[in-house]
Amino acid sequence: MLLSPTLMTALIPSFIDVYVFSFVYAVGVGLERLTKDVKEEADWTFREVKAVADKWLRIDSLLRSHNALFSYLLFVRLAVFMTQGMVSLFSLTTLRTCEHGGSYVASVLIPLLESVVRVLCICVAGNYLMSKHEHLLESLRAVECEETRTQHPLNLPRLCLHDLLNRMEASPSVVEIWGMECLSSRTCSKLFSVILTYLFMLLQMQPSSNHENSQEEQQTYRDM
Repeated sequence: MLLSPTLMTALIPSFIDVYVFSFVYAVGVGLERLTKDVKEEADWTFREVKAVADKWLRIDSLLRSHNALFSYLLFVRLAVFMTQGMVSLFSLTTLRTCEHGGSYVASVLIPLLESVVRVLCICVAGNYLMSKHEHLLESLRAVECEETRTQHPLNLPRLCLHDLLNRMEASPSVVEIWGMECLSSRTCSKLFSVILTYLFMLLQMQPSSNHENSQEEQQTYRDM
């Protein structure tokens, strides 16, 4: 009976988080190495441009396949995190009114904080991937400017570089989430804003201690 909730809230989300973080970091490292190759290349010919294009196309194809297969799964994982956060906050606000609720706070708070840290890590990884894509674009733009300054405008390597830049700008390296924007720090901000809004609603709906005490006094007066 306890296996299904444990799988849904702990084991499966943990595996998804580890996979997403590892995949995104590996793709980011690939873009970083490609940027290093671009910066180290001194003499640009059609052969060098084709080599860079082939490497980037392999990375882009891998990322597109991942987005096609896992964008909905990542959406479900984030929805589970948001639900877990709301349930945990509801439990904490309920324990606040219990006589011995303080002894159970840690058992609710520690899993919530652990899940928050994992979601933060994958969102930071999304930012890391986007920054590596931008660094690669900046390096290729610098090469294109240098080729434009030193070579004929209709030079074949320069035209190939320009075409490659257009394709890279049209296909950014991002991790897509079904029905949402790409994975980034803004994803965390949106999730936390929803969870905090729910917390404020819980606190407003809970009766104050003074109101409870007045109700008890009225009931005592009626019994007398």
